[in-house]
Amino acid sequence: MSRQSLLVFLLSLFALFGPARAESGGQSSESDWFTHLAAGIIRADQGTVELDITFLRPSSELGNGYDFIFRMIPDGKLGETQRTLLGLFVPPLYHPLQGLNLIARDDTSTGTAYWPGLAAPSGHTVRMAFSWGAELRLYVNGQLVSRSSHRAPLSSMPAIFQVSRRAPLRVDNLRVSSVQLPTNRLASGNFTREEDTTLLAGDGLASVATYPTPWHQAELPVAVAPAWQDSVQVFSAGEPVYYPLAGLNYSGSARTIRIAQSITTPGGEHPLVLKHDWTMPPSAAGGRALQHRLPLDALAQPGYYRIKTVIETEDCKPGQVWQSAISVQPAASAPDGALAMYLGHHYEHDYPEAALAMQKAGYRTLREMQNFLWFRVEPEPGRFDWTELDRVVDQLEAAGHDILAVLGNPPTWAAERPSPEIIAGHQNAAMPNRWKPRSLEEWENYVFAVVSRYRGRVKQWEIWNEVDFHPPGRPGSFSGTTQDYFNLLRAAFIQIRRADPAARVLTSGFSLAPVVCDTAMPYDLLAAGAADYFDIFNIHAYNGLQFLEQIDTALATCKPGSPRWMTEHMWHTVPNEKNRMFLSAAFPIWFKERGYDRFYTFGIDEIAFSRRNRSPTVDFHVIAILQSQLRHAGQFTGPLSFPGQENLSVRHGFTLADGRFLSVLGSQVASQRIAFAEDIVSAIDLWGRLLPIVRSGGGASVDIPDLAYIVSAQSPHILSALALEAAPLSHNGGFEEIVGDIGTGGLAAGRPAEWSYREKDYDPDGRIALTTEAHSGSYALEFQNSGQGRVYAFQDITIPRPGLYRLTAWLRRAPSAPGLPYLSLYDRGADKIYRSVITGTSSGEWEKHVLEARFEQTPTKQVAISVGLDAGAPGLVRIDDVALELAEDLAIAREVALPLDLGVAATHAPGDRLVAGPGHPSLSLAPLLREGSGPSTVGRVPFTLPENATRRSLVIVGPGAGLSRDSRPLPVASNAARIAFLHTAMFVRAAPDARLGEYRVTYEDGQTASVPLLNNHALRDWFLAANPGGLEPAGSVISEGGVEYGLFLTLWRNPYPQKRIRHVSLHADDEAILCLLAATADTSAH
Repeated sequence: MSRQSLLVFLLSLFALFGPARAESGGQSSESDWFTHLAAGIIRADQGTVELDITFLRPSSELGNGYDFIFRMIPDGKLGETQRTLLGLFVPPLYHPLQGLNLIARDDTSTGTAYWPGLAAPSGHTVRMAFSWGAELRLYVNGQLVSRSSHRAPLSSMPAIFQVSRRAPLRVDNLRVSSVQLPTNRLASGNFTREEDTTLLAGDGLASVATYPTPWHQAELPVAVAPAWQDSVQVFSAGEPVYYPLAGLNYSGSARTIRIAQSITTPGGEHPLVLKHDWTMPPSAAGGRALQHRLPLDALAQPGYYRIKTVIETEDCKPGQVWQSAISVQPAASAPDGALAMYLGHHYEHDYPEAALAMQKAGYRTLREMQNFLWFRVEPEPGRFDWTELDRVVDQLEAAGHDILAVLGNPPTWAAERPSPEIIAGHQNAAMPNRWKPRSLEEWENYVFAVVSRYRGRVKQWEIWNEVDFHPPGRPGSFSGTTQDYFNLLRAAFIQIRRADPAARVLTSGFSLAPVVCDTAMPYDLLAAGAADYFDIFNIHAYNGLQFLEQIDTALATCKPGSPRWMTEHMWHTVPNEKNRMFLSAAFPIWFKERGYDRFYTFGIDEIAFSRRNRSPTVDFHVIAILQSQLRHAGQFTGPLSFPGQENLSVRHGFTLADGRFLSVLGSQVASQRIAFAEDIVSAIDLWGRLLPIVRSGGGASVDIPDLAYIVSAQSPHILSALALEAAPLSHNGGFEEIVGDIGTGGLAAGRPAEWSYREKDYDPDGRIALTTEAHSGSYALEFQNSGQGRVYAFQDITIPRPGLYRLTAWLRRAPSAPGLPYLSLYDRGADKIYRSVITGTSSGEWEKHVLEARFEQTPTKQVAISVGLDAGAPGLVRIDDVALELAEDLAIAREVALPLDLGVAATHAPGDRLVAGPGHPSLSLAPLLREGSGPSTVGRVPFTLPENATRRSLVIVGPGAGLSRDSRPLPVASNAARIAFLHTAMFVRAAPDARLGEYRVTYEDGQTASVPLLNNHALRDWFLAANPGGLEPAGSVISEGGVEYGLFLTLWRNPYPQKRIRHVSLHADDEAILCLLAATADTSAH
């Protein structure tokens, strides 16, 4: 790339409405799209757009996707599938209306016009026009070819519109008018300004002029809107953060534009409110839209910021509300390491400036799966069109990206039409670019030509995308056989080696989706000798980690040591944002643990960037934060081990290029407090925000709400992880989190995460499938059997302690085949099943069913939750909202629990320090507030725990300095069947089984009773690490220094429940200091 062309390219990245402008890339010849301000140009209630269009491919090569000529994306959501407000396009061949399509929408209705007679050779220019107002009209070469009665104004109007500059249909000249022109006013020669012209663009849309019209004078003298583009909504910390505006001022004088913004962050409680004024000078007729940048200095720190913007003119005319978002990424804090290219993303030509946004986010490699495809570069036999591909490669190189290119997908002329049965097997099979090539020689010529042109610039080549979507599976990607693909792979490998010996060849990214894909294909290819014709084995991760072990075993046999890449994955199947964000960061880490060398996240449109406002999504931001950390890593050191690790599914370590260490720690089930033996350098959360670090005694602790990146100067020594909230027992019971490529394969390709199927194991006619007919949310599971055997889904969970557990599910049985649905819990350790079978007739409505099971002991192994149909009768049932919970099975029921007031006997506050005696260091009691405060349940007993660090609420007795051996009496004044004491011991010197003290119970009649406290039976020293095998605590707390302390429960059964208890006191012997935190009496004997 020359210095001059590089300069032009860089300017184009910051130009929105012309080459001389400051924002966006809409009007440079370097961009796929001409992007322009819609406000003041496109009128909602009527208008006309005229275009000169050049066919860069023959019309026979159209239909391999949606080819838009003009498009406006609605500002608001019109419907699940309605993504275009006003558009002119040629649809894919599976679309019901073939030819040239025009569409116009408002909030409630859609108007269409189409012309099936579109036919032209490559290089041919056609003048098209469309208008809206009294009706919808479509013109070709001045002739009205279609019309419809749709007359509703466009709504809701967006900030921008776009016009194609790329193949197959390139717009060279454009005129926009503010009225619906009659046929006789459509231009027959060059476009010129008329009274109602709002915009003229010519010379390949490089020269642009805007004009005032009677519409502006009467209704809209000033028009202002955001100037959104991908690259101007992603920033690196340290660079100025701003909000771009563009507008037209035809009032004849300067006008004050008032902008109010409300900015929120994920989880933020209070919005940041900003107000700005823009003194907008008058616009000149024939000039360009005016530009302005609103400084957002308050957003300098890394984070994800949602912005609500209201723009008003000085005459207080109500303004439109604009929703958008900004991502601020951490600045590079260390040199790039060896893993800088482990995490990659995708490039999409509909978002040309995303490459610059990815660069700001620290990405070093992108997967390009559009512009290298055969049907794009060789539209006619022997004629290669490199224009767009050269620009893309230049752009990606300039942004510093290593390129992974996908080869495949023939043009119509080079494709072999499959049978009608194959074409009927998937809607994509109607498009010729999904058919197999008709000739290996033509395929070889294409591969050699492309690789030769970009030798040394593109170093990795992937042969076809998701080729296993082929017969006998659904032919969504490839119409040929496994042998056909083997031949293509072998031929491509030979040609790539010939064109560029240093390049590496990847297999197709296998989707491996059960039911809809040929899941045997990768194994059949390896068995046929395909290992000789690739350098890197490649999969897609829509099935999670499900098939990795099987793939690894096959590769170890056929190609030991083969590198493995994961080149496509997105969490579009998980609607819950919190869960999706955690998985987005966790998945690449888990694949690194499995030995994968690269992981490419997928999805630009509506996954990484919003279609309507070009803003980065939360998905983009969170994965980019991960990349901002991984790019500095030199080596993956493996999973980390520490006490309490069970709830952390992410606990992985890396060395950084500067010699420091990165720990990635996260739990999907509960917030965690992580204690380190040494100090740590920094900690940020999933969103890139700083986390508070509590430092004490040379160590540190940090609370992690979900996932965190923690940098330390030395290899981390983690003392413990403490859950700060109760962890859920079951997962994804609503079946909302889906794995599998349902985008290509439909619902049949998806399965609910965390659940395993037993579909045909016991009943050959068994069936389990996702359905959208759900009790709540988007999905439920549908089960069907013939009655020969069970058909069920299950997941393994952990029962944390003894108690009564309740399994609930919502069922909807078919009245004609109610079957025998059931719920069950299977204790694998005890080989015991708890089961509930639902019998009888069905009304066909949703019904809630419950199974209760009491576990007297904590299960030694996992317990399986199962839902489905039992053998014995044919059935059809939908099941949703499965949940397991610990029932309120307290040792002392709340209605009879009497919390004892320790106030009159209390000696210390949690904020005090305790001195055991001369020569002993003082001991902070502050951790005792960390178990909880106020009403809490510990060990199945309701207690009232200390709430205030300065209020005396602890009873402490013993041989320490300033301590008494006996406490003051603790009033009870009630009958009690039992009394529960929550207590602990400190500075214990006694042997196991030795007495440490006692509780002395005094009845109203003067009689007394003793509750002996034996070491390692009733309680033990709260420093648990001194005796890891000792008495299990009822609860534990973590100090600021990361030390775990234990709390113990003694439940004393009153031998005289009929007697009224006056008071209780605590006595300590010489061997320990005793501390009582709370006590609760069971008044059920009253």
